[in-house]
Amino acid sequence: MVDASIRLQILEIMQRLKREFKVSFLYITHDLSTAYHVSDDIMILHQGRVVEQGDARRVIDHPQHAYTQQLVDAIPIPDPDVRWAAAPEAVDAPDDSAPALPTPPALAESAPVRPLVKAD
Repeated sequence: MVDASIRLQILEIMQRLKREFKVSFLYITHDLSTAYHVSDDIMILHQGRVVEQGDARRVIDHPQHAYTQQLVDAIPIPDPDVRWAAAPEAVDAPDDSAPALPTPPALAESAPVRPLVKAD
């Protein structure tokens, strides 16, 4: 894993290449906060199967599958008073629904993670 500041530089280079040269990237990550910013479309995989796909902002802002909702809930927020905006109730997952994700480790203070939406 690369340092947070290096990761930001890499993502900025990717954005510039995308904008200036119309280059497409296959960006594989569990980090939905960066996927939200760099992706036009997103595909959520769970146990090797596509469980949700579409416009990145729509999928992340309004998750329809339990696993997608768990990934959104796991986005680290450095300010405990600011939460990711509440999304509508997720649709009930099929019988092979996603297992509970472990609580992510505490985020290092130096990581430049910003909330995408400030809840009212």
